[in-house]
Parts: sequence; structure tokens; C-alpha cells
Amino acid sequence: MNMSFQRVFMEEAQEIFGALENDLIKLEENATDNELINKIFREMHTLKGSGAMFGFEQLSKFAHKLETLFDLIRNGKLNITPEIVSTSLESVDFLKVLCDDPENKNFDSVREQKLTDALQAFLPASEQESQQKPEQVSSTEKTAERQKVFRIYFKPDKDIFTKGINPIVLFRNLSALGKSFCFAHEESIPVIEEINPEWCYTFWTCVVITTASIDDVKDVFIFAEGSGELAIQEIFNSATNVEDSSVPLIGDILLSKGDITQKEIEAVLENRKLFGERAIEMGFTSKEKVASALFEQNTLQAVKKELVSTTVASSIRVQNEKLNILTNAVSELVTLQARLTQFSEAKKEVELTAISEYLEKLTSSLRDTVMMIRMVPVEDAFTSMHRLIRDLAKDLNKEVKLTIVGGDTELDKAVIDNLKDPMMHLVRNSVDHGLEFPDERIAAGKPQTGQVTIKAEHLGSHVMISVIDDGKGLDAKKILAKAIEKGLASSSDNLSEEEIFQMIFLPGFSTAEKTTNISGRGVGMDVVKKNIESIRGEVFIESTQGFGTLIKMKLPITLAIIDGLLFTVGSELFVVNISSVSECLELTPEIRSAAGNRNILKLRDSIIPYVHLRDILNIHGTPPEHEQIIIMQTHEQTLGFVVDSVEGKHQTVVKTTGRLFANVKEVTGATILGDGRIALILDANRIAQKVNENQFVVQAEAVA
Repeated sequence: MNMSFQRVFMEEAQEIFGALENDLIKLEENATDNELINKIFREMHTLKGSGAMFGFEQLSKFAHKLETLFDLIRNGKLNITPEIVSTSLESVDFLKVLCDDPENKNFDSVREQKLTDALQAFLPASEQESQQKPEQVSSTEKTAERQKVFRIYFKPDKDIFTKGINPIVLFRNLSALGKSFCFAHEESIPVIEEINPEWCYTFWTCVVITTASIDDVKDVFIFAEGSGELAIQEIFNSATNVEDSSVPLIGDILLSKGDITQKEIEAVLENRKLFGERAIEMGFTSKEKVASALFEQNTLQAVKKELVSTTVASSIRVQNEKLNILTNAVSELVTLQARLTQFSEAKKEVELTAISEYLEKLTSSLRDTVMMIRMVPVEDAFTSMHRLIRDLAKDLNKEVKLTIVGGDTELDKAVIDNLKDPMMHLVRNSVDHGLEFPDERIAAGKPQTGQVTIKAEHLGSHVMISVIDDGKGLDAKKILAKAIEKGLASSSDNLSEEEIFQMIFLPGFSTAEKTTNISGRGVGMDVVKKNIESIRGEVFIESTQGFGTLIKMKLPITLAIIDGLLFTVGSELFVVNISSVSECLELTPEIRSAAGNRNILKLRDSIIPYVHLRDILNIHGTPPEHEQIIIMQTHEQTLGFVVDSVEGKHQTVVKTTGRLFANVKEVTGATILGDGRIALILDANRIAQKVNENQFVVQAEAVA
């Protein structure tokens, strides 16, 4: 089996595993949801069929056991219990292991047998017996009545082998549904000198007797649809009808398959010879088609219903590496386009300027398209949270309900990938440290079940992800005492509550009384802060003791390309995200004198402090006579940045700065301009934080 096709299955299987976990947890809360039961059954059936198709035999066999269990549930022969859900979730974990090991090099037969026994124990006694003695059940009249007879016509495209599809595997899976009889059409096979070994010249007509539905038969060919002609017909709705019906005539079979017309049948019947022989002589059909009809005549009794599968795949899956290559290529194109624009402006040629402007429009459209391709719902990072909270709640003997708000909010795939670990640690921390035990909650006048909410919302060019719990909240005194004990703070420090809360992000910091397998080692919250800051994000904490904790993560929507505002300070070039810019204005002598030469300005009845970036960034030199102010909306306040000159809007391709700027928190990246110069990308929020810490600015409230 081609490894690239196996990787495709492994990626799709991971999505199915996530959906299965969420659906099983939902089913535990609503055990009578038939639609959900059917969805789980279809997911397990897809795993079984697709696994067999791509060579994951052990996965397919084990998924079949789960499928059998939920087939009984959906048919009303078994009721959902918490034990069934727990065992099913453990089985999904085992399926994940089998998916990661397609060659079964580390196959755990002991674990498989343990889970098989657990699944078998849920089955009713009659079903357990049938599992052990399938030959006795298959011979009963009741089973025969439930069997159906299908005709499958499959004519694959000649290049089907190059798509990684092996027809033999399809027929093997078809045989697994029941009794299968296949006739190979060989009339298209050329002489040996003309045969291309990579092409398929044969096509097939198959008759299958099975208890499976027509959807199950279609699932066998799910990866072959769109790769040839496929027709599936149910010609008996009960196998017992085969004995009761007369043998169909050759003409009827040929007519039902479209191999002959009614008028041609009547012409043949005027002769006394055998129908098939005479039809060939008259040129109405071929010897191969008559042979196929004779084959079917020996198996079938009458044609009753015809269905044709026409499902066509409508999407493709792209590897992250290929998407990154495309993004990098578009990034270079943006830089080249900026260079062309600068060149055309210098030359002042009308035709060149027109070409540059049109190219800029196309580049912008291509950039936006690539960015949209990279965007995925944040719910992708939340999928495993349902399972995590369920398992944690059981381990800790707590009752917890998870609510997700704004799961359809989209973020760059690269941001999502960096978000999964922080989300896991935050949720674990909320359940373990934040939420009280049921008896404690009742004593505090709270509902017995604790609430954890994950919320996502757009905030300009950022997305705010919040993890909220209604637990006991953070104890500032306890955190400070622990910090003093560890030498991280002094009793003489005059720390605000927010500064004390930020200490939980320090490496090795924990207020847990004892170490458990869940928490207590001080590993986790520091990972949250480190990962979020690595993608130019910020973390904030709000907590009220006795009422709960809110942890917010402010994340950039994308990491690749942003619209920036380019400006200069001294001989240096800088860029800020233009979505955070309110306006730009000139710092006139009137503004300075109106404020008494203090670093504040009055703008439409608002008092806004400003700071000279030359001082903040320690850039030497004499400022120009006419400076400009960029009004920025930061997280903490509205702040003005005084710069030498504003160059204008710039499509900014974000590049990493390496170890040279590793400790310069105000710089989040760099970009290359069209003329080859480099501009540093500044983080306005970091600068605002530094300003407030060092009191560069006279607070507006003091002079309002």
C-alpha cells in the first residue's frame, strides 16, 4: 500500500477519532439521542471500511467489534450506560494506537483481548452466542429473510492503479459483507504487445447476498467513486424471494442492464434459436455481455429496484508543508511587488505604474486567498477538551460541565497548533485547582456541577480566547506567601493583585499542597505563557476569590502577513500593525504648549498620553523639527507614539529575528522592504507596558 495514501487515511482518522470522542461524551448526557447513536455508528463503520481499504487490518477488525455493539444499540437491543461509554472511549484510544502503527509492530494483544472481553460482556446472551457460532445463525430462516441481493457494476478508469486503489481489496471487502459472486469482463484487454502494465483493462459485474444495507455496499467503494463507472442495484429485498421467483430470462437481464433494447428483444424472439446465441448473431450485443447475463441468470430471480451511486468527492487534503511553501512563495511575491511599486514611483512612467498597480491588486487578492486557506476554526483546538474534562472529573470525583462559545471563530493554522498545549494546561488547572468538590460547592451556595467555559471572539486584528471557571478563584495572599517562600518575591515588595496573579506563570511555581499525577510540580502554566508569547500573544488573569477565574489569551489572527504602518525614528525603520492605529497627526508647537510641555494631548475631548519612541528604544540623535504622533490602541490604554516621520501603509511579510533579538520583547519580528532595507516590527502592547512600568508618561488622569 502506498504510504502517501496511508498518511491520508491517518489524517482523516484523527478527525474521526475527535468526532467520536465528542459524540460519545454527548451520548453519555443524552442516551436516547437516536441521531447521535446513528452518527457514532457511521463513524465506526467508516473507520472499519477505510481501515481495511488502506491496509489497517487490525484497526478494521477492532472497529468492527465497536460497530457491532452500536448496531445493537441503534436497533434498540441494548441501552447506553456510562460503562459502555467509558469502554468505547478506551476503545477509541486503542484505535488511535493502531492507526499510528499501520504495520502492527507494537501490537498489544493483551490490551486488545481485555477490551474485546469488555465489549463482549455488554452484548445480550443471544448475541454473544451468535458471535461465537455465526454459522448456526446464518442458516436460519430469519437471517435469510433479512438478506438482500445486490448487483454491482464497476468499470474503473484505466489509471486507477496510479491513484493507489487496488480493485482486489474492494472485492475482498465486498466478500466480507456476505456471499459474493463476480464476473470479469475481459473484452477490452488488448494483445500483449499493446498492454500498459500500469493500466486496468478489466471491469466487473458482481452479485452479493448480504444483510448489509445499500449504504454499507456503497461504503466499500467510497474511495473509488469518481474513478470510474459504478452502479449498485438492489434486485432482491429478501433472499427468501430468490426461491419463490422464477429464473429471469436472458433478455430481461440484458434489458435491465441496458445492454439491449426492447425492440431488439422482440426482433430476436422471432427466431427459434437460443436468445443469447441469436442476439449475438444479429449484432445486438456481444458474447461477453451475454456471458455476463448467463452468469447472473444462474444467481438471480428478478429485477425489482435500481439505484446508482453518483457521489463525487468535492474537497482535497493538503499537507501543512505544502501550504507553508505556498505561503512563503506568496510572501516573497508581496516583497517583490513592493519593490516594483517603489521602482515605478521613482521612474514615474505611466505604463509601468499601471502594471505595478494591477500587480498589487492581484498580489493582494492572492495573499488574502492564501490567508483564508490557512484559517481554521478554533474549535479544532478545543476538540479534545471534552474528553480531557470528562476524564479529569472522574479522576478527581468532581462534576464538571464544559461550554464552548464562538468555536467557529477562525485563526491561522500555525496559531492553532501552538494553542493546543496551553489550552490543555489551562483546562486542567481550572478543573483541578479552580473548581471545588461537589459538597464544597453546595456549602458555598453554588450548583453541584462546576462550569468551565471556553470562549473565542474577534478583537480587531486579534482573537481573544478565554478560559473561565466558576470555582473558588485565586488566593492572592497564598500565592504571595508561596512566592516569598521560594525567593521569588520579598515581603517588602508593594505588588498589585494582578502582578501577584502573574506569578503562577513562573517556572516551577505551584500552590498545591501535594504532588499528584495531575498537578503539583509547577509545570504547565509557564508553558502556557511561553507558548502564547512565542506567537506574539499575551496572557491576562482576572480572578475574584470565591467566584472564579478568567484567563484570557490575546492572539494574532495570522503570523505570516499583516498590513502594517511604516515609520522612521532616526535612521531606523519600524512597522506596527495598522489595525491597532487610530490616526496619525503632526506634533505641533501648539500641542506642546497647550499641555504645558507635558507629554499629553487633547484629542476630541479625550486626554491621551504620548511617549517618544526615540527614548523608549534608546535611539540617539537629534529629532527633526516636525515630528509626528501615531495614536495606538493598546491593551492597557490609548497611547501616542512620537516618531520622526510616517512613511505609510505597507504589506508586511513577517520574518523571525533570530537570537539577536531574543530578549528584546518590544520587537516581534522583521520585514524586508522593496529596496532591500529591513524594518523591525514593534509590539505596541509591550511598549505600553514598558512605558507604564518606567513612568515615561504623565498619567492622563492626573491632569484631566
